[in-house]
Amino acid sequence: MIRALFVDLDGTLVGATNTVSPRVREAVGRARAAGCEVVICTGRSRVSTEPVADQLGFRGYAVVSNGGVVMHLGTREVLCRNLLPIPTAARAIRALMDAGIAPNVYEDAIESARILYHPDFPVNIHDPERFVAWPGLPDELPYQPMCISAFGPEARLRPVAERLAADPLPGTFVEQAGTHAVWCLEIHHDDSGKCNGLQRVTDRLGLRPEEVLAIGDHLNDLKMLDFAGVGVAMGNALPEVRAAADWVTGTLDEDGVAQAIDRFVLDAQAA
Repeated sequence: MIRALFVDLDGTLVGATNTVSPRVREAVGRARAAGCEVVICTGRSRVSTEPVADQLGFRGYAVVSNGGVVMHLGTREVLCRNLLPIPTAARAIRALMDAGIAPNVYEDAIESARILYHPDFPVNIHDPERFVAWPGLPDELPYQPMCISAFGPEARLRPVAERLAADPLPGTFVEQAGTHAVWCLEIHHDDSGKCNGLQRVTDRLGLRPEEVLAIGDHLNDLKMLDFAGVGVAMGNALPEVRAAADWVTGTLDEDGVAQAIDRFVLDAQAA
């Protein structure tokens, strides 16, 4: 029996409008009513995750910032919080700047949520209240970052990410993720990662891998899908994610999450 659902956000629960469809909201509600723990597992920070959780009608455990923080959104209990040491973060920022890529320096979003950028490397700012120009990068950092990230076209960022991943800075790993519109490169503490976060929650809840259903669509979901007893790829997932999954559900527009919940949670319980 599936006792916990770990579900990605972008490309899985929501798309460009950041809206969970009525069918998916209803399916998530029925899964919870049947005793299934539903855990959001995303590259987003707490700040941008909570509005989606509110659409689902509850705030439970969440793996945010690609496993940099694992917490309960309702009680604010923190299971883990992985910050980059400042010297390591400075080297990561310099590596991106040397590659001609604009770094985004994310603050731990448990308490605050600033995102620093260098004025000489402008970023496409979506939230002017959070983005702060910081001329002192990379040598002057006001906090230990949660991660160092960059956004742009896949053709520009993927080769850089693969080069950095082949020889990562000590104590870090390189993650690749994205949304419907943009590719993302992230440098994290090596204790982070969605799968590590998932395991922290399952340990807390006393669950075995075979009791876990995970749904995702991008490279940062691969280890999570492999760990889960049932790993489901969205129909709109990257080809390598679909190939690695136990089952491929419908696309985001086809309410693929609801289809997977029906098949592996609700129908299985009824049987």
